[in-house]
Amino acid sequence: MRPLLSDADISLAYPVVRQLRPHLDRGDLIAAVERQRREGFRCVGLFVEGVCLGFAGYRIHHMLAHGRTLYVDDLVTEQNEHGNGYGTRLLEWLVELGRKDGCDQLHLDSGCHRTEAHAFYFRRGLRISSFHFNIALHPGEHG
Repeated sequence: MRPLLSDADISLAYPVVRQLRPHLDRGDLIAAVERQRREGFRCVGLFVEGVCLGFAGYRIHHMLAHGRTLYVDDLVTEQNEHGNGYGTRLLEWLVELGRKDGCDQLHLDSGCHRTEAHAFYFRRGLRISSFHFNIALHPGEHG
């Protein structure tokens, strides 16, 4: 597990990230991470023998409803490696990071269609605590 700090690091993670974010090409991903870093975004890669097999993007912030919160923007592992414990390792690392950083809770959103991911989260003790609503402010753009 190591922080992804440079464009080269993000590029190494691209093959696994594109499984969750297929609308981003490598350059778009690097630009998006750079933009989000200015807003407190951080990311980590899980590497096995030099290959990135897992990626987590997250931020720590305060919320009126939840206090100091570690919010997971992205959590993905190489789909051909599912069942090898990499997702569990990433999630456990995030939970421990949140605890060490004084967070009260860990939150994440998961697309309604990602039933395999939901089962994974339920097995690890996460629960559905709210609905997430959105509306595109500029129809036709990714939101």
